[in-house]
Amino acid sequence: HYVVDKDRSELIAELAHFIEECIRSRITPVVLAYSLGKAQEAMKLLSDLGYTVQVHHSAWELAQVYREYGIDFPNCFLWDGEPLQPQQVLIMPPHIARTRTLYKISPHRIVLLSGWTHGFPTQRWLADCVIPFSDHADFNGLLEFAQKEKPQKIYTTHGFAEIP
Repeated sequence: HYVVDKDRSELIAELAHFIEECIRSRITPVVLAYSLGKAQEAMKLLSDLGYTVQVHHSAWELAQVYREYGIDFPNCFLWDGEPLQPQQVLIMPPHIARTRTLYKISPHRIVLLSGWTHGFPTQRWLADCVIPFSDHADFNGLLEFAQKEKPQKIYTTHGFAEIP
């Protein structure tokens, strides 16, 4: 489930296509991305592509650290909780999708960005679309790293102790 067979440019194209389809259909695109790391990556990517992005406060606050180190997020704004203007994109953490917050955003479609999504049905994630966008190696990348470095011992914190 954790082997991603697409390169980064293909995943970015999928995300842009999802957003464009929403905008054409007059539906608000909601991007679920973890508040630290993934959200800022999405903010930078989408704003650089020219989208106007509203950002949930949890990801917005963490983006301050990036700004302190010279990373700019043009076209990104703190979301005030109100409905979005046409052609705006909303970024929020995945756990918010399970709350009443999105009831204000109607109609909307949800895309989840996470390496954990690959190979699982979208319904599991409360999303209309999932993109295996990850900031770390996939399963094969981890195996390749371990074979190259030849560690004496490997500790896992997620996944399986043995290869299934």
